[in-house]
Amino acid sequence: MNSRRLCAALALSCLLAACSSSTSGKGSTGSSGAAGSSAAAPGGKPTDAAGLGGLMQSAIAGITSAHISLDIDAAGQKVSGAGDEKLSGGKLVAMDITEQLPGGAGSLQLIIVGGKTYAKLPASLNKSGKPYVLVTPDSSNPTVRALAGSLDSALSSASIGSVGAFITAAQTVKLVGSATVSGVKATHYSVVVDIAKLPADLPGKDALASSGLKTLPLDLYIDDQGRPVRVNEDFKVQGQEVASNVTVTNYNKPVTVTAPPASEVSTD
Repeated sequence: MNSRRLCAALALSCLLAACSSSTSGKGSTGSSGAAGSSAAAPGGKPTDAAGLGGLMQSAIAGITSAHISLDIDAAGQKVSGAGDEKLSGGKLVAMDITEQLPGGAGSLQLIIVGGKTYAKLPASLNKSGKPYVLVTPDSSNPTVRALAGSLDSALSSASIGSVGAFITAAQTVKLVGSATVSGVKATHYSVVVDIAKLPADLPGKDALASSGLKTLPLDLYIDDQGRPVRVNEDFKVQGQEVASNVTVTNYNKPVTVTAPPASEVSTD
């Protein structure tokens, strides 16, 4: 996998770890910082980071499953994908997601279940003779080692619940207005996240900090329960433009995620 394609694949891992859900938003320099007491607009919608983060964390705690659709353009390489995740108490317990890699490179399926991550790589990147590989940092496959180093630990903790943590670390929050996302009435916020204010144990924080990012602008859309239905991002990492659009639907629908049969998994 060349560096630009790998960049696109790794962009997916950053998004899942950071937001689990995200094209256009340049962020906002609007008012309503994270400090101070919670405030709300006349309609009851929060207008600051504390209020918005609290609403979302409360709503996310009740989520058991969701479907995610994503489009990412990283360093000019476009990735699209979709999948399901299961949650408990706002934490990820299982995920099955497939992305289409750019340049006709094929697809990459990631399955997270039982604390392990399995990858179904394009045939050109998997010479093991088995459909799946266990993602570990000591794999004999250099692509798998690269994936493990960038997304295994991140994806193992990736959760829609991380969105709430990002919002409470917001530098600014601006209530933009109403919108409709996938047929769902939503409230649109423009948010700038202060990377330094993210919880120290938040998966993906170190990667964001080491990238040189100080802030992360995003456009957030939540439903009337406070659950994220879309997150749009547009930022630069080491001079490379990354734009993403992740939409979340089918909350709390039945989802089954199973590990591949052991006979189909290479552990080398």
